[in-house]
Amino acid sequence: MTTISSLPRTQRALKVAKSNTFDLITNAPVPAFDDNDTVLIRVVHVAINPVDGKAADLSPTPGATSGTDFAGIVVALQTDAHDNTDKSQSTLKIGDRVMGFVFGNNPQIRDNGAFAEYVAVSRRFLWCVPTHMSLEAAASLPVGIASVGLALHYLHISMQLLREEALKSVAAASKSRDRHGTFDRCDNIFVLVYGGGTSTGAIAIQVLKASGFTPIACCSLESAGRAKHLGAAATFDYQSATCGRDIREYTNDSLTYAIDCISESTSMSLCYEAIGSTGGRYVSLDPFPIRGCVRRSIVPAWICSYTQFGQPISWNPPYNLDERPGDYSKHGKAVLVPSVGVHTAMIMPESAMNWAMSQPDDTLSIIHAFSELNQTKYSLGNSRYWSDPWQLSLVKAHLSSILPSLIPQLNEELADALPKHLGTDTENWKEIELERTLRKVISQMLSRFIVGSGLCRDETYLGLAYKVILGMMTTIWATLPYPEFMRSITGPISSWHTQRNISRIQELLKPLYNERLSTLQNKGRSDGEQQPQDLLMMMMRFAQKKRPNELANLSIITRRVCAANFVAMHQSTIVATNIILNTVGSDAAFNTIATLRDEITNVLGGTDSAGWSKERFSQMTKTDSVARESMRLNFPLGTRGSMRTVMKDGLQSPEGIRLQKGTTISWLASCAQVDADRFEEPHKFDPFRFSRPLKEGEGPKDAFVTTSPQYLPFGHGKHACPGRFMVDDMFKMILAHLLTHYDLAWPAEYQGKQPPSIWQAELSVPPPRARILVKRRKI
Repeated sequence: MTTISSLPRTQRALKVAKSNTFDLITNAPVPAFDDNDTVLIRVVHVAINPVDGKAADLSPTPGATSGTDFAGIVVALQTDAHDNTDKSQSTLKIGDRVMGFVFGNNPQIRDNGAFAEYVAVSRRFLWCVPTHMSLEAAASLPVGIASVGLALHYLHISMQLLREEALKSVAAASKSRDRHGTFDRCDNIFVLVYGGGTSTGAIAIQVLKASGFTPIACCSLESAGRAKHLGAAATFDYQSATCGRDIREYTNDSLTYAIDCISESTSMSLCYEAIGSTGGRYVSLDPFPIRGCVRRSIVPAWICSYTQFGQPISWNPPYNLDERPGDYSKHGKAVLVPSVGVHTAMIMPESAMNWAMSQPDDTLSIIHAFSELNQTKYSLGNSRYWSDPWQLSLVKAHLSSILPSLIPQLNEELADALPKHLGTDTENWKEIELERTLRKVISQMLSRFIVGSGLCRDETYLGLAYKVILGMMTTIWATLPYPEFMRSITGPISSWHTQRNISRIQELLKPLYNERLSTLQNKGRSDGEQQPQDLLMMMMRFAQKKRPNELANLSIITRRVCAANFVAMHQSTIVATNIILNTVGSDAAFNTIATLRDEITNVLGGTDSAGWSKERFSQMTKTDSVARESMRLNFPLGTRGSMRTVMKDGLQSPEGIRLQKGTTISWLASCAQVDADRFEEPHKFDPFRFSRPLKEGEGPKDAFVTTSPQYLPFGHGKHACPGRFMVDDMFKMILAHLLTHYDLAWPAEYQGKQPPSIWQAELSVPPPRARILVKRRKI
């Protein structure tokens, strides 16, 4: 952690007491910021937003810190939590002037709000304040900027622009002159901003103008001059009896989009009147009256900027909202979206999935997509480890044949690792940090498969292996958002510690590498003695035949081992953490742990793991359902799945979507997995959703490893993750060992409730440093 100075443990904060009543608390805790994505800000100025007053009036959360907008100074930020010497993770630094917004009056996180001396905020919701702008002025901007971005998202403007017929219809619009002045409407797309004199309206006008749209404003006569100065092509007096007709005349009946920054019944009525006869979209900043939806050709929506935090809004109706990830794929159209990186990203409709998966690799390439994403050019020193990932192809070719013999080996490591990290005390509870503990257990198990029985229990090797993984993640964030000329600077700097750790791993691998070389040359084993079946041996046998230059280079072999570790260990740890958190936190009505223990006893024979096999694991339908349901709700790869890079110009999908060379396409996987049309109570963890007896008319229930266009944690098609079958067995082993040998519970401070996951950019990850209590069972 890096801080500007020693930080206080308490602060002054404005806390909600009851409806429209606040208390100034002088000993409120300074908010925690345990993950690498969060920054601690000393608040200098705040702004009062309408949402602050509405929240305190309609849905007060006693004890929660109030406030949304702020500006201040960065006083603390996390470096790599596992290697505090690496400070290259972010461009933010101590002392930076920033502005941002936070979810105040939050029932789930009560110690964080803008109306306090300190606030903890994700980097995603921070902007550096320009040198010419005061912090006082900056504090008035953040939630307005966020609201405008969210409104444009709900207007689906970027999707509409991809449709040629929309552009043609606008280009065909006639030129006209009226009392509002002369304006050439050819080749322009109008967006009405109702409330152009408000702060959010002023921001919307500027954003629309800068983005190539033609904003027009509805405001008072006093605000008209300012709106035009900011970029409005024309203004209309909302008090005029002919205002709606005037706008329709000015736009030649072509207005399609309206943003309502006032959000009252009269403003909605005027926007509906102004939108052209073919219809369009209307977005308000507050819940709109249903009676105002008088035209079926207009699609209304209302937004709350707090949904951008990736959390449900647990307020009183009508402000109680589930997570709103947004799902375009159901409508059979593509949409360009903002993305981490400098390349165009396109979300494809579900209907295009099977077509895309059938394309050859020289047309749509998964290798190029992940090579760009993982940036091994810098973290591992060369892009070959992803552009030519033959170490992963070996898993696909050989895993199924060795899996029966591998299961006892994984089981052996699990039986060694769990008591070592969880303890054997049958009388007292032990508190563990779940993700950190599972990382050690899973690293040992998977290292048995990757490098064999020698190094898999070497604590130095396992620690370095995971430091390299975390270093690779750091390099991704330090390079991916920037163009290549900047990556050539940030890449080597962010990878310096990783390269040192790889060199240390190379020294640990050297004796094993030399032994395996001797085996390959028939010097180290007598006739008939079986060779090792771990991935390292597979790699060296393959390299001997196909890549002799790489076989002779221990540095290259070491980096391919590190690449395999990255694929295997990181996501597996996150998924296993979510599975156990969801199992412990599931509704008591499901009786999840007892039900799973019954299945383990009936199918596996209880605590004796000697006879565990893949055949028996395949009969564990309830355990399988728990894992699949957890992956459904906690998508491990972010909001998108099955990424591909377009390798040729002129490519067109069956839906008529034109794809330019270099575009990255993907699918909104997480949205499909919480689709209310497919799942009853889609956001609820139902552990046995996929194991209940079939109802009449239902098809067979999918297993954990089954992929489909609606379930993409492992990808889909010919490039679906080949290691998922081993991961499936491994998760069942972990649950079986854990539940038969240990009791599990929440720490008292959790008050019996599961801590919520958090969002880091597009990734939903387990709550940082989430803890559980474990106690060895008397068996």
